Order: sequence, then C-alpha cells, then structure tokens
Amino acid sequence: MENHLANTAGIFNNPTASPYWLIYKEIGKAQLNKHIITKNQPMLAITEYLIQSDKCIAVIINMTPNAVTDRLSIKSGWSITKIYYVNHDISNKKT
Repeated sequence: MENHLANTAGIFNNPTASPYWLIYKEIGKAQLNKHIITKNQPMLAITEYLIQSDKCIAVIINMTPNAVTDRLSIKSGWSITKIYYVNHDISNKKT
C-alpha cells in the first residue's frame, strides 16, 4: 500500500481521495503527542528543531498547490515569538 501511495501523484490531495492520513495519525499518535505544535490539516507538514531546551524553530509547509487553513495547537508552556511567512507561487516559475 505504501509503495502505491508514494508513487501515485496527487493521491493525498485529490478531493475524492481516501483519508489514508488517518492510518498514519493513529500509528504515530504516541510520537505526535510529543510535538510542541500539533495540527488537524493532513496536508500541512510540521518539522520542529529544538535549538535550546526552551527554544524551538518550527517549519510548517503546505503540501498542496492550494491555500489551506488550520488551527494549530501549541503545547502548554510554549509561545510563538516570530512568524515568517513565504508565499511561494510556483505558477510563475520558468521551466
């Protein structure tokens, strides 16, 4: 199944796609609970880089070509100090 999913373009972001992400959400529940930032939107990817015991950099990437919205949750004891936003429009890129 994973080979098929990995090699089928658009299988996750097709509006009629099966919610395969729910399998990974359940399998990874224990690990995901350790994260500082959690999400609900399956097409957002979050990578956390712990810089110091009280400082983390999070990179959040929209994995679709479309705008998405979500309400992120921040673990108690943490706060956001800076946000950098990049609107990377790939539609104007030259090939």
